[in-house]
Order: sequence, then structure tokens, then C-alpha cells
Amino acid sequence: MIFFNIDLHVAVIADIRNIFSRLGHTVIDKSLSDYTFAFGRRMDAVDVINKKNWKYLDEKMCNDFYDAYKDRLKDYDGFICTYPPSFSLLYEKFNKPIIIQAPIRFEVPFQNDPVRHNRFLDYLKNGIDNKQIIPICNSLYEKKYCERFTEREWNLIPNICDYTGIDYTGGEKYIVYNHFDVGFSHSMVVGKKHYLGKRYKWSAFNSVKGVIHFPYNVSTMSIYEQYTGNVPLLFPSLKFNMDLYKQGLTMSDISWNKNKLDSVEWIGLSDFYNSEWMPHIQCFDSLDDLSEKVETLDTERVSGLMREFNVIRKNRIYNKWTDVLNGLVAS
Repeated sequence: MIFFNIDLHVAVIADIRNIFSRLGHTVIDKSLSDYTFAFGRRMDAVDVINKKNWKYLDEKMCNDFYDAYKDRLKDYDGFICTYPPSFSLLYEKFNKPIIIQAPIRFEVPFQNDPVRHNRFLDYLKNGIDNKQIIPICNSLYEKKYCERFTEREWNLIPNICDYTGIDYTGGEKYIVYNHFDVGFSHSMVVGKKHYLGKRYKWSAFNSVKGVIHFPYNVSTMSIYEQYTGNVPLLFPSLKFNMDLYKQGLTMSDISWNKNKLDSVEWIGLSDFYNSEWMPHIQCFDSLDDLSEKVETLDTERVSGLMREFNVIRKNRIYNKWTDVLNGLVAS
């Protein structure tokens, strides 16, 4: 089968494109991302919708898109939407399957417009009910969030992100990922920007000791990339993360909705706390505890355990996508 995609996040669709290709299917994607350079490509030109106007997505834009693309896309078997899921509206009139893999809150860019938000919600419910929309999330948090509002079941299929080629060998320094200064310093820890620079190569992660995350969201592609590359990862424990969140030091992007439709109680559903899909992530209960782990953690052992589990994890993800695609063929 051959699928079409327009996306604002170059990494999410790159992962799906790789998986689908290995399963014998083709994804043609047009990227509106500012980070296409990471994949050695440029931002694509797309008729009707673009980087500047996508937040104003409405019925007229969808109709104009259909008129512009109805002949060009008539031979495609279906469509894929990741970021944002609202791009699925562009494909409704084609009457073909639309796979949504939601990597972040489904309602973007309608999060602060109740009328457009409710219209999109009704569209999702109808699309899922009539089986045009195949609803998938990449994290437990997104699954909970989408199911809360649509009152329909969403399938959980995490990302792999092995397009990086990261293959951990170990090193002397930890890299710390944080959007805000949490007041942590250690001779064995360096900042991401200082160590990697702006346009780094993924291979740089091969020779670090590990990565310390003070997370800004429940799920990110960088976490998948590093986990799949068997890089030891350290995160604040749930309790410590909640303490930091209350101080404005973590989880800053958990919602862009001014009414905070999400529940902070669900932070425990974040990828880095999901031992079913990401075991062997190390948690620290305080900055002192982090200092101790930085000095004592057996990173080679942790990486070896991750490497063993990643074989199982990849197989499970491929099997899940195989079931989805076989279901489309059968229908």
C-alpha cells in the first residue's frame, strides 16, 4: 500500500516511514518542519496549507485542498497524520483510511477555541465510528487523553526511531537535557548545547556516558532515539518530577490549553515511567541522589539490558503495525 502525509514534525513520520517500508509499504511525506536539515532534506512546498497558515485550518481550506489534490492523490491507499492530528481533516473527502498516530495533545491548533475544538472532536468520533480513522497514540498519556475526550479506544504503538543509527559505546560525560535551570552541576555532567552544539550528529550519543532528562513533556522523539540507541537514561522519579513541575522546572509543554484540559495526575503515564515499554530507565529522587547515580551507575550493564529489551520492543511494535496494516488490506 502507498500512503500520503503532510507533517509539521519531521521525526515522527520518518519513524513510521521506516517501519512501513520494512513491512513492504510506502509513505510519501511532505514536511513543513523547521528541522528537515536533520534528515538531509529541505522543507517541502505544499499547495493550500503551509507553515504560516496551518493554525487557521478550516472547512474552506480543506475543500481547497481536496480540489487541488483530488487527482494527484487518487491512487493512494490512505493517509497518515502524526503532528498535528488535525491535518486528518484535509483528507476526509477522499473517503480513504486515515491513520492517526497522535504524538501530542490531539486538539492542536484548536485547543483554545471551544467551537473549533468541539467540531474537531465530533469529526474524530464519527471518523472512528465509521472506521475511516484508525486511532493510534504513541504513549500511555496520549491514549488516556484521547480516550477521555473522544470516548473511543485508541491503540498504543510507541515509536522506535532507529533512523539515527545511534549505537552506544560509552564515555566519560553525561549530557543533561533541561529547558530550565534546576540548579544541578557536576564535573561529570555537561549541558546538551555545550556538548553537542546546534546541528550535532546523532553519532555523538555513542560516546557519552548517559543522558539526564528533566523532561518538558510526557513523550519526545529524542527519548525514543536515545532509548533505541541503548543510551542509559536518567529521569526524576514521579514524586520529584511533580515537585519540579510545581516549581515550573519540568513538564512545561504538557499542555498549550489555557484551561489545562490535561490532568497533571497523569504524568505517571509518561513514557519514561512505563516499564512495560521502557524498562531500565533510571530514576533519581533528588539532586543529591542524581549526583550519587552519576558517580556509581553501571552504565555498561544498563545499556546491555536495554539492548536486550530493544530486540523484544521492536518486534512488538512491528507486530502491532502489521496488525493495523493487515486490517486495512482486509477491509
